[in-house]
Order: sequence, then structure tokens, then C-alpha cells
Amino acid sequence: MKITTTLTSSTVLVVPRPEKRPTSGVLVVRNESPTTTVKVRISSSSVPDLSSYERILAEVRRRAGNNRSTHTLARAAYNLISEFRPYNWSSADINGECDDPVKLLNVYGYGLCDNAARALATIWHGLGIPAQVWDLRCH
Repeated sequence: MKITTTLTSSTVLVVPRPEKRPTSGVLVVRNESPTTTVKVRISSSSVPDLSSYERILAEVRRRAGNNRSTHTLARAAYNLISEFRPYNWSSADINGECDDPVKLLNVYGYGLCDNAARALATIWHGLGIPAQVWDLRCH
């Protein structure tokens, strides 16, 4: 299936469901304008929208359900980080570390254990849960 369209700043491109479930696919987005910057966001109904800090916090609250105890919220945040940030032996950011939860979950998608710890602490702070991180940097 090939869809060709000209995108503007407010264009939402809806890709129709294929008749057969694809086993793999490639999405090519090409900006052919020398003067226009394009910001692309890809979403799916099968994964949560984690494109901003506020949406990450909302997803954690949704996963916690009606029982919004500190323990339930903390566990929901931990599970979210565990699900969407696989461990990788190399650092995600060329400059060293990526501790921003939005970048860790949306841009890189992988990182070291201390990246996950700092991102998790940031999410806990956003939920009102006190947290501190102590680690052996790049152990």
C-alpha cells in the first residue's frame, strides 16, 4: 500500500487498515522542502501515547486504575518503564546519558539501568511520590 499526499502543518494522515495483517512494514516520510521543518508523530491504537510527560503520567494513572495508592502508582510507573524501555549495553544518547522519560520512551526506546532509574524517579516525582536515585554511574 502506498499513500502519497502533501502534508501541511495541520494534516492528519490516517492510514487505512490493511486487509491482511502485515508481518513487517516500512514507513517513509520524506520532507522535500528546503525551507520547511516537518514534525512527525506516529501513533497506534495498540500502544499508549507517551509523547509528553503529561501523557506518561496519565497512562500511569490509567494503569493504576481506581486504586491510586502510592504503591499502586509506583508499581504502574515501574511496569510502564519496564515495558517500553528495554535494557541495552550502550548509552542511548551520543553525549552519554538520556534520563528524560519522554526521550527515553519515544526517541531512543532503550538505555542503561541508570537511565531507567532516573526516568522512573522523574515520573514518581510527577505523581507526588518522593524518590531519590543513587547509582554507580555507568557501572
